[in-house]
Amino acid sequence: MLKNKKRVCLFIVEGKSDEMALAVPLRNIFKRHQGTQDIRFEITHGDITSKKGITQDKVIAAVGNAVKDFMRKYKLKKQDFAAVVQIVDTDGTFVGDEHIKIDNQSHYDKYPFYTKDDIVVQTRKGQENLVWRNHIKAKNLEKLSQNSKVMGIPYKVFYFSCNLDYVLYNIENLADDDKVQKAAEFAGKYRDDEHEFLSLFKNVYPVSVPVEFKASWEFIRQEQNSLKRNSNFLIFLDNLVIQFLPI
Repeated sequence: MLKNKKRVCLFIVEGKSDEMALAVPLRNIFKRHQGTQDIRFEITHGDITSKKGITQDKVIAAVGNAVKDFMRKYKLKKQDFAAVVQIVDTDGTFVGDEHIKIDNQSHYDKYPFYTKDDIVVQTRKGQENLVWRNHIKAKNLEKLSQNSKVMGIPYKVFYFSCNLDYVLYNIENLADDDKVQKAAEFAGKYRDDEHEFLSLFKNVYPVSVPVEFKASWEFIRQEQNSLKRNSNFLIFLDNLVIQFLPI
């Protein structure tokens, strides 16, 4: 069981390095501004929104299953939660099919390889698989972005584009072996620097887009925006902190 009786704000993320990067800075911000709440992370070990068998009619239940796993682990009830916050990578999912290109001559370090305009794969089969993934993931993200509750608990999904590594470290195709190190460096840098942490997310919020949830999702669906360095997580921080700490 959790040691304290504070209500939990649960963050659902894809991997351990995501938690490593964000947990300490966010926990310190919560302590200063939301003393009645605590934060915890549930790791899904992969992308729920593109997992095989998870379609638009099943994706909310899949998020609910992640919440249930956390509840069982810590013996919690619905009333113990203040909110569920899901963080997703866009992975360029909203680009047109013509932006998924085959290149088996350039020898990229990893595939798929993301650029600011295209997603590069090695084979025709890889191209077909990525087109399928994008179509499924786009529909799932549309469903989640329109959803306000999971299991009766307030819920919001926020995007990191084209992925968390790009938003936090400004590295588009970070090697898997480097993720833990970069996450640790990030957490150390921002753990006690709330102003810089907030400024980072202000700087990666889409330019000329109102700081409003629906508008931020409309933006990321357009053209090649889901490949570029954008995040709407500022909206969460705005509601939580910025009203107390102008930047």
